[in-house]
Amino acid sequence: MSASPHRRLLAWQLARGLSAEAMALTQFLPEDCAALGRQIDRAALATMRAIVEGANAPATPERVAAFTMARGEVTELEASLDAVELLGLLPTEDLRERADRIGDLLAGLVERAEAGAAT
Repeated sequence: MSASPHRRLLAWQLARGLSAEAMALTQFLPEDCAALGRQIDRAALATMRAIVEGANAPATPERVAAFTMARGEVTELEASLDAVELLGLLPTEDLRERADRIGDLLAGLVERAEAGAAT
């Protein structure tokens, strides 16, 4: 495994797995829900990318901004998964719970990065 800092973060590891599953789920959405599927795919990948950005940021303000962006993206993913279930298309509770867990981890990363900026 690479020495890249993001690979050691549980948030990234969980986001990677969640992204794969969320993108697989979108393959089963009806054609008329293609926009919702694209939103799920985009938010899943954006969550991963923002975590990578934050973990590899050279300075604290950039780290805080990237982890905050990742948290926003995973929240969007959670909302889109909720829409899938509300439309009666597929069950998504497990994926939404994992997205929520990632959001909690990202909140902790933001707090730690902000505390680092204060010192």
